Amino acid sequence: MRIGAKHKPIQSIMYVVSSRADLPTNFAFPLGQIVGVNARWKQEVIQRDYFGISYALKEVDLDDQTVGNYSLFTTGVMNDIMIEPTAELKPALAIEQPPLQKSLLQTRALTLRSSNIANWGFTSYCSPSNSFFTSAHMPCFANDPIDFISAPESFIKNHNDVFNKNVIALLSTIVHKSLSEKQGATLGYCANNKQFDFGKCFAYYFEKNKDIPYDN
Repeated sequence: MRIGAKHKPIQSIMYVVSSRADLPTNFAFPLGQIVGVNARWKQEVIQRDYFGISYALKEVDLDDQTVGNYSLFTTGVMNDIMIEPTAELKPALAIEQPPLQKSLLQTRALTLRSSNIANWGFTSYCSPSNSFFTSAHMPCFANDPIDFISAPESFIKNHNDVFNKNVIALLSTIVHKSLSEKQGATLGYCANNKQFDFGKCFAYYFEKNKDIPYDN
């Protein structure tokens, strides 16, 4: 948050992706915390003010929820487009597999933004300014180096489904983005108007991985 507020380009450091269908993390873990911690510990409410917005950080919530599932930290949400429509989505990017280009295009890497990513809609809570900031989410800027993404069951179906074809496509895209940020260049199938495009890059790897045998 503090890094993003400086509005300077910075390489991505980490993506935390959590599934809303992860029952052990979303239900079993909080239950264990309630019995093992909350029943024996006095919890406080931490009051903070960030960029003119007041936040009440409940210690009980910080104890009961893993960092990837803590709603105030969430920077973006993936949705099933037809099942969980999101009003903020922009027009979909075409899913295509352009021919592999041997030369690199000089680009400036872009962060995740509200759009469609393959079969999913994505809503980002980050922005260059404070226009998206609300008391429901901690402030995040478009160039923050860490993303906390909430995914639906169709993307990660359960606690053990962490290396399915969707996640492989996401990891491939993140690696490509990291290389683009380091080299200042990207391959054509991940570029849009000479800039790295997360949605287009994910769509490419998503199509490439469709035929990979996977059984969970």
